Amino acid sequence: MQIEIWIMVPIAVANVIANQYFVPMSKGKYITYAVASGAIINIFISVPLVTYLGAIGTAIAILVTEMVVSIIEICQMGENFKKIIEVREVIKIILSSSIMGIIAVIFRHFTNNLSNYCQIIATIVLGFGTYILMLLLFKSDVLKIFFNKNGTRKLNKKLK
Repeated sequence: MQIEIWIMVPIAVANVIANQYFVPMSKGKYITYAVASGAIINIFISVPLVTYLGAIGTAIAILVTEMVVSIIEICQMGENFKKIIEVREVIKIILSSSIMGIIAVIFRHFTNNLSNYCQIIATIVLGFGTYILMLLLFKSDVLKIFFNKNGTRKLNKKLK
């Protein structure tokens, strides 16, 4: 679980790129390419990692795969990456994800008396709430894109 929590960082980066760039620009095929490449890589790295490390190997394989998907999406954006993605926004996402992960680990440590199912559900709810709260506190543009119809228009203006 401690490895899996950090998967939020590359997933958040990949989702921001997909939702703020590829989808509004009708470039869904690039998302498909990145995800398919990640799946193929996952197949090759999962077998040895799971064989030798078991569940920890699975978690590592998924983390590596998500990082690869994010890197592929960044590379596919090319020069537009610098135009669209502001370093401050990426830092806000990484900080939000990291704070969420730390809180989730601490929460799971102190809730050992709950059943596994209840603990997982409570951790997910707490993690989601923490992530959204952190994005709100950091005044992240990511939430503005999802809750504001003008978010896509602003993106198109940046590209012109």
